[in-house]
Order: sequence, then structure tokens, then C-alpha cells
Amino acid sequence: DSRVTTTIEDNKYTIVVKDLRPEEDEGVYTLKSDHLILDTPSISVIPEEKKPQSETVTIEEETITIEASQPHVVEEVVEETPKVEQEETHRSEIEVPVVKVPQGDTITIRIPDSKTTESSEINLYINNQPVTTLTDEDSRITIEKDGKTDNYVVVSDATPEDVGRYTVEFNGKMQPLCMLEVTPGRERKSEADIPLQQGVVEEIVEEEEEQPEEIPTHEVVEGDSVNLVIERPSDADVKQTFLLQNDKKLAQNTRLTIKPVSSTSTEITLENVNPNDEGTYSIQFGNQPSQKLMNLKVLPKPIVHDAL
Repeated sequence: DSRVTTTIEDNKYTIVVKDLRPEEDEGVYTLKSDHLILDTPSISVIPEEKKPQSETVTIEEETITIEASQPHVVEEVVEETPKVEQEETHRSEIEVPVVKVPQGDTITIRIPDSKTTESSEINLYINNQPVTTLTDEDSRITIEKDGKTDNYVVVSDATPEDVGRYTVEFNGKMQPLCMLEVTPGRERKSEADIPLQQGVVEEIVEEEEEQPEEIPTHEVVEGDSVNLVIERPSDADVKQTFLLQNDKKLAQNTRLTIKPVSSTSTEITLENVNPNDEGTYSIQFGNQPSQKLMNLKVLPKPIVHDAL
């Protein structure tokens, strides 16, 4: 209809209806774009009051002047919700896995999709505060890269001061990694000397009751990946390296890969985790006794709601 026009200026949309007609132009107007649908309030058209015609008569000619009111113009201003607010809403709802490490231990946290990025190009934040000591010689927290693999955040000799939300920034993007928790350290056995008796010196090592070994618990959101870098004995054959779940050996498949990343390091990657992957994981080199690595807990995938 040539009487209806629409104009756009910045984020404002204006609908103009000329020469309004009762019944025909009444109702709700709907504006559709690529990313929103907006309705106007219901429009009602009041019939125009008939005004008397005015006549002007002269001797020479007759002139009839009809006064008509100007057509009503309805303007509806619609402000589009900025996309930035939607993005901030999504970002605030992102959940990260909780990773636990005993005090005094070392933990490595993989930085996904960073194979083509140098360690020096990555910034680390703990609780939104930048870590400025990454390159110091005595720094316990560093970012390292071995060959063509992803970069890793390495936390050595973990302390309660290292607790917090870990986030990295590279290639102009912020990427949350995990929420790190530091648990009490493992207890160590001590030696005690008994008193001298009858000139005989005896040294006895007091054996404490064997405590169950405390291992870190990794909480991972369903669908995410788990990545571990393990130091292996120099004489161990990579092909004889096995990963065990609840003391049962796992065969490599499309989701589980075990590969060397250096002469003394082995990388274990478990992709697209699901609830069946929960349990206690151990590593075994050849015929040597297995060593417990972690308890894996799979969290339900968070539901993110989009909002206009």
C-alpha cells in the first residue's frame, strides 16, 4: 500500500500511515526484521466530523472553498535491544568445571584451541585479576607449550592462594578454563627413635596406619574434554602405556587418545565425556604397578536461555 511507509534511523523504526481510513486501517501493526518481531499498540480511527462548506459569492463568478483537515499521521518508534546485552547475559550463565588439587602438588590445565598461539601471547586471569608474574624465574604459575600441542597453565606447589576462577585471553577473546580448589596436602610418614636400652641402639621406623591415597577430583561438564600430561619413566614404552577406569584397562578409540608429547611426557585426551566416564582413573606403564591419577565426575550440561 502506497499510504504505508517505514523508515529506519539507527535503532529506531518508524511506521507512517497516511490518509487513515476507519476499519480498513484499524488494528495492530507488526514489524518484522532478521532478528526481531515487534507489534504496535492497537490503532483505532475516529471518523472525521463533517464540517460545513463555506461559500463566497461575487458578481463576476462563484467560488466554493472546501476546507479539509490534514490526514492524521501515526508514528510508532521502536528501539531495538542492543546485541551487547544479550551477549553479556549468555556469558554470565557459562559454567566452568571445578578442578581440585592437593596442596603442594602440581597441576596442568590445558588451554583448548591454542596450538597456533605462542605462550607469550596468552594472558592469564585469576578471579578477573591479571597474573603479571608468568615470566618470572621463581613464578609457581606459568604458561608452557611443548611442540605443536596446545598451551598449558602449570600451577606448581599449589597453595590456598591459587584458588579461584582461571580465565585466559588470546586472539582477542576471553576463554574460561576452570574453578581451581586446593585441598589439604597428603600426609607423610615420619621416623621415630626409641630410647636406648642396655647399651643397644636400635632404630625403628614407626609405621602409621596406611591412609587411602588422596587424589584430585576433576569435575567436567558433559560434552567437554579432559586432557592430562603425565611424566613417564625414561625406559617406558609408549605402546605399553595403559589408562585404567576403576582398575579396568581402556582401549584407545575415537574419544580416547594416548600419545607422547616429549621424550618424557605422555598426553592423555578423553573427548566428549558422558556420565559413563565417571570413576577413578589410573595410569600403568608396562608391567609396573598402576598409579592413580584422578576421580572424574561428569556434570550435567548447563542450559543457556536466549533472551531478547
